[in-house]
Amino acid sequence: MLARPSRKYQLSLIFLVLQRAGQFSTAVAKKDDRLDANGEPRFLEQVKLFYESGASKTGIDPQWLNLIRAC
Repeated sequence: MLARPSRKYQLSLIFLVLQRAGQFSTAVAKKDDRLDANGEPRFLEQVKLFYESGASKTGIDPQWLNLIRAC
């Protein structure tokens, strides 16, 4: 059974793929206030990402989701 890669390893792979795809450069990633010193999303950014991921699967009207997001 294979061990699951660490979160830091997963994020570094994502960064590499996006960088190679030309989505953003290392210079932009270092200046990004949404990332911490390790290049990982800050807590609030993670919450936003998880919210968007979950909200997209609910089928709830976007107007209601905007109200929930404001809270």
